[in-house]
Amino acid sequence: MINENNLGSAQDVYLQKMKAAKSISAVVKVDFATFASTLPEDVNIFAYEGPADKCLYYHWIKRISGGLKYEPYVGKNKRKVLQLFDLLQEDKTGLGNRVFFFVDRDFDGLQGRLEHKKIFVTEAYSIENYVVCPGLLDDLLKIEFHCNGYPTVRKEISDQFQKVYDQFLEVTAEINFRIFIARKRKINQIGDLPDRINQLARVEITSVSSIDSELRELVCLEREPTEEEVQNLRPYFEKIEPRTGYRGKFALLFFIKWLGQLRENRQATSSSLFGIVPKPEFAITGNFSLETLAPKASAPAGLSEFLAQIS
Repeated sequence: MINENNLGSAQDVYLQKMKAAKSISAVVKVDFATFASTLPEDVNIFAYEGPADKCLYYHWIKRISGGLKYEPYVGKNKRKVLQLFDLLQEDKTGLGNRVFFFVDRDFDGLQGRLEHKKIFVTEAYSIENYVVCPGLLDDLLKIEFHCNGYPTVRKEISDQFQKVYDQFLEVTAEINFRIFIARKRKINQIGDLPDRINQLARVEITSVSSIDSELRELVCLEREPTEEEVQNLRPYFEKIEPRTGYRGKFALLFFIKWLGQLRENRQATSSSLFGIVPKPEFAITGNFSLETLAPKASAPAGLSEFLAQIS
């Protein structure tokens, strides 16, 4: 027999959640409408997940379509950007006519939505995956590391990088798998994901090794996945290409750490990697970061076509 008090309590909780959802949606829409009201009507609005996206897409868009007029809008995270998309699709005032959305594929794609001509989704896991690659490393070696004229040395260093990068991806595979399960089974994540390389792996210039860490602490979840969920999802995860399909922010942490060690090796009196290359007359300046690497990164496939539809 159903307890009426319990039924009433459940309904109250449901109504409270509905009201909270509506309240959050209202805030998202009001914030965006306020932002849009300050702009001329002929300026498009590009909605991004965060400041890093704004930085990297700036360089890509300038390279592909330098004359395109737009104003960046940062939605703080993917969920809020897609929530804004939903709200503007329902809006009848025309508020969303000049708005385009840019999101990472991650492990959850469009979070249940169908593809749409106004949403650009990266083929790789995230924008950071486009920064961590041999092509960009070769550019750094030629310019920042002053190895122009030494293609053989650059090739050897690139091969070394790719070997160590694959080791890093192998070491962090289970962390990625835990995130994958959480996204696929909609298990709420508690707290932030690791944002320091020493939380993930021990990175040396010639090797990467695992560290003693508890997966449950690195990726804290509201509940633990069941054994059945783990077994069912494992085959799908193993089909993912790690370089493009694993979490890009982890890959970027690795790349920045490795480049820092590469700089030390280049400046050393006796360098193990740059042996035959004369010591540079000029310093290797600047810190490696997404902001400094962004101008050298190749744009994602499909971005040119997406931008071409925007007048």
